[in-house]
Order: sequence, then C-alpha cells, then structure tokens
Amino acid sequence: MSYFILFLILSSYVLQSKCAYTLVWSDEFNGNTLDTNAWNIEVTDQVYNNEKEAYTAKNVVVQNGSLQITALNQTYLSKKYTSGRINTNGLQTFTYGRFEASMKLPKGKGFWPAFWLYPIDAEDDDTLPYREIDIMEAIGSQPKTIETTCWTGGTYDVPIGIGSDYTMSTDFSLAYHNYSAVWIPGEINYYVDGVNVFSCLESDSQAWALDKPTLNQLYIIFNLAVGGDDPGNPSSTTPFPSTMYVDYVRVYQDNKVSGNVAITSLGEKVMKKKKSEDCDERYTSSNLKNSVRYLKSEGKVVTSPMDTIDVETHTDCCEKCDMKEKCVAWKFMKGKCVFFSKD
Repeated sequence: MSYFILFLILSSYVLQSKCAYTLVWSDEFNGNTLDTNAWNIEVTDQVYNNEKEAYTAKNVVVQNGSLQITALNQTYLSKKYTSGRINTNGLQTFTYGRFEASMKLPKGKGFWPAFWLYPIDAEDDDTLPYREIDIMEAIGSQPKTIETTCWTGGTYDVPIGIGSDYTMSTDFSLAYHNYSAVWIPGEINYYVDGVNVFSCLESDSQAWALDKPTLNQLYIIFNLAVGGDDPGNPSSTTPFPSTMYVDYVRVYQDNKVSGNVAITSLGEKVMKKKKSEDCDERYTSSNLKNSVRYLKSEGKVVTSPMDTIDVETHTDCCEKCDMKEKCVAWKFMKGKCVFFSKD
C-alpha cells in the first residue's frame, strides 16, 4: 500500500472521528429484487405535467448490481407508454444531509428521468407551502444537460422555485455519473461528479419553507417519465425500450446538521461553515467591486474569479468541528462571504 493511499485512509478516519457526517442509509441494489422494506413501487396512470406514461411494477427490476427502470411503448390503463417510479415515503425519510446516486440515463426524445426529494405531508395537506428538491432531472433529447431545482415555497398551484442547468462534457447515456445535493438550513448545493454546479440559497428565494419545523421530512423518489411539459412527447425515433440505471443511492447526515457541509469523495473533506455572524461586518458584498474579490481587513486582492483564497489568519468566525482554529479559506457564493475551516 502506498503512503499516499495510507494518508487518505488515515485522513478519512480522522475526519469521520472529529466530524459527524456519516453514511446513515443506502441501497447498493446488489440483490435480485427491490427491497420493499425500503421502497414503495407505484402502480398508477394518474400522473402529472401532462406525462404520457403509466407506472407499473413490471418496469422496475434489480439485477446485475443496479436498479433498472425501463420505459416501454405499450398501453396500460389510460396511457400509451409504461415506466417505473419508486419512493421511500413512510419507510425512509430525511431532514438535511447529502443525497447522492450514481446513475446512467436514457437518451431519446420524450424521456424525463429524475432523482428528487418530496415531503411526506404533501399528499395530506395541499394548503402547506410547496417544497421539493430536484437533485437531478434530465431531458432525453438533450443528453448533456442536467437540471437542478429547489422548490422553496409558494402554493401547490403556484410554487416558487430556483433552478439552473448544467452542461456536461459527455453524453449522460454513455456512462454512470454521480448526482448529489447537500441540504443544510437555508441552503442546498448541487453537484455533478463532485463539481458544485448550483447553489440554492434562502436569500435568493421569495419564500423559504424548507427549514420550518414539521415541514422538512422528505423522502426519495426515482422515476422515468415519458412525455410531458418538459421533454415533449416521444417521436418515431425514440428508442423503446430504454432504461434508467441506478448503481447506488446514499444518504449522509451530520448529527449537528445546522451549519455543516460535507463533500464525499476520494480523500473526503468535511468542512464546517461559520456560526458567528460577526464576519459579515468585515467581509461584505460591498467589498466586492468590478469582479475583484478581496478581503478588506487582510488586504488580500484577487483580480480574477477564484473559489478559494488562503487568508492565514486566526478568527472567531472559523470553527473546525466545534474547535476554534485558524481560518485558512474563503469562498464567495451568491453574494455571500462564507468562511470555512480547511482540513
């Protein structure tokens, strides 16, 4: 074993022992059947967004180490096409955390695969604010584009959402890619293959109901829709059958939740956001002029966009796993100055 690999293992152990972000639930889809203690399989032709599919149990299988949801050109009940949708409602629900899945998506006009989170109370009371976290949506006719959206409030008739598209360098149907979101109070960060592609912040929303007590128990959904408002209807060139593959889904959480961000990757880093608001007086958006980012009290000047700057200073604004230590990294996100302790 090389010293570098040993270093990564030791580093991961130390970080996990100090910080609380740990794997709390997963499904690796290694068996021959879907685990019905973890998942519900939906069977219905009552769908939304003018979609053209009905969901059946036959379109959902687990084999060869993956969940496979297949869209077919066949009539079922009132719909012309069939596909699959599963959820963890009533079985596995979560408040905050990092949610990630490794997926290979189908390509073709009319396909609409998704990995998302939805509140447990949504079906019982439509007077509550609308909440939904779309970790990944894709349009089959745009095989390099990934859509991310957080629905932060409003009503079920007029929901309020913030979203963004990310263009991948390769066709998402050719290989598995990792799609994830880190949900913390007031903020959701979206990732594709470990790259932060979008940040949804409370300060950017007209309404934010994702952190209200009793309104933040969300469950996981995987589905492959066919047709509808976003992808349009299939054409004569749409390939049937087509399958959405999920290699695994994993959920990581911090037992102190508030103010924590985790990035799970090789050589895992766990960073903790500042709790103190004192920093806002010294590092504010008024210090950012003409795209030049600098830290006023440190005299640090950057003339081109950067994600991080080493400031090498001791500050009460930075904490590392509940211990005040040297603050060595700064990041500008959506008009906010955010401090991290650096491992």
